[in-house]
Amino acid sequence: MSGRLPRGACDCHCHVFGPAARFPYAEPRSYTPDDAPLESYLALLDRLGCERGVLVQPSAYGRDNRAMLDALARAPKRLRGVAVGGSELTAAILTQWHAAGVRALRANEF
Repeated sequence: MSGRLPRGACDCHCHVFGPAARFPYAEPRSYTPDDAPLESYLALLDRLGCERGVLVQPSAYGRDNRAMLDALARAPKRLRGVAVGGSELTAAILTQWHAAGVRALRANEF
């Protein structure tokens, strides 16, 4: 790619992982990723020239959205999220997630 991205450019799909000691992976899972911390993603956005990004809840965490929500809390002006949930979701949880920057839900089969 040559040239600069337009103002407001947004990466629309990325995952953050780890550290696994703080954000353990779901059991069972189909893969175990290496750590991919928020700082690495923000550096990638800078390198690409993207002002914003969307974090998508990865299946390796199942319905535990804590790693993504933590990343959203640390870069609230730059990131939005896509969470995963099921029958445990309530209006209160959705309201909290919206305030944290979640704008969509992803359906995964577990």
